[in-house]
Amino acid sequence: MEFEQRVMLLDANKHRIIGPPNHSDEVLYPIYSQGELIAYLGHIPQKSLVEATEVQFVEEFNFSLLWIWLVSCAVTLAVAYPWANSLIKTIEVFNKGVRQLAQGTYGSRVAIDRKDELGQLATDINHLATVLERNEQARQQWIADISHELRNPIAIMQAEVEAVQDGVRENNDSTIKSLHYNVTHLSHLVNDLYELSMSDIGALSYTKFEASPVALLEQCVDLYRDAFDEKRLSLLLIFRGDPDVMKNMSLQMDQNRIQQLFSNLLKNSLKYTDAGGGLEVVCSNTEDKQLVIEFNDSSPGLTDNDLGQVFERLYRVDPSRHRHTAGGAGLGLSICKSIAEAHGMTLTAGHSSLGGVSMKVVITWE
Repeated sequence: MEFEQRVMLLDANKHRIIGPPNHSDEVLYPIYSQGELIAYLGHIPQKSLVEATEVQFVEEFNFSLLWIWLVSCAVTLAVAYPWANSLIKTIEVFNKGVRQLAQGTYGSRVAIDRKDELGQLATDINHLATVLERNEQARQQWIADISHELRNPIAIMQAEVEAVQDGVRENNDSTIKSLHYNVTHLSHLVNDLYELSMSDIGALSYTKFEASPVALLEQCVDLYRDAFDEKRLSLLLIFRGDPDVMKNMSLQMDQNRIQQLFSNLLKNSLKYTDAGGGLEVVCSNTEDKQLVIEFNDSSPGLTDNDLGQVFERLYRVDPSRHRHTAGGAGLGLSICKSIAEAHGMTLTAGHSSLGGVSMKVVITWE
């Protein structure tokens, strides 16, 4: 509707003078002259775009928007579908691999070769599977070794008891001594296994007080001097530095456990060092607040491979250092490692300058 078709002029009695016919939507404005109403000016409000060009523009614009939306949807689907399909297949591979791990199939691997975050995730899952597989193999070996260690003394005791029952062997001091030997061996093994299991679950109790590790070491060395003399082994305690300073160095520790640590290391050298050799226990302190205690024994020594695994439970070393006495089930050094770590210490094995093995305990003060 053109502008002139929407404007009207009426007299004071609202008789139309000029303009379109009466319209229900028209709006009138009174006109006054010297305070007297003389006429009305009216118009019909515009409700929509009336210009053809404007209408055409709106229609074309809406049509363009529709096409843009359709094309955008088509392009999005064309790009997203292959990617989404690939992602779904990748997730299915992950799902299958993780499900197999959950079922205990630790030999399974996620076969995905990608260079993005999903590829890194696949690498991490495969690494986890490798660790789980190794742990399962270690657990199975652990059970087999424990069974072997328990079976031997039990089988010997059973055979000896049956021999006495059948009258093949007399029930004399020799028989009782043999039974006692195997019972002692079995008792030590069970106690060691118990301590390690308690350490694994964090239930191994430690009652810590302020104490000097060097003073405890001196006590342990003195206790083993006679045993070393009986085997014709020398036992030396050497201080590289001021002994009084080292003895005054103290920290929070469980004295019984630390004595057990030192005793196990002394006992280890006592059992495996050839007669005529010896053990040197060397104490030294460093400038970075560390106390180093080294147990250096003479031959026989260990190979590099044995040194790398000597702290593993029930690990069997070279026959030249094989177990000879009750309790030697390959758990002593594992217990030492657990005790050291519980006190913030480090325990490592290496070659000794005397031709045997060197066990190094490093204690750090905060």
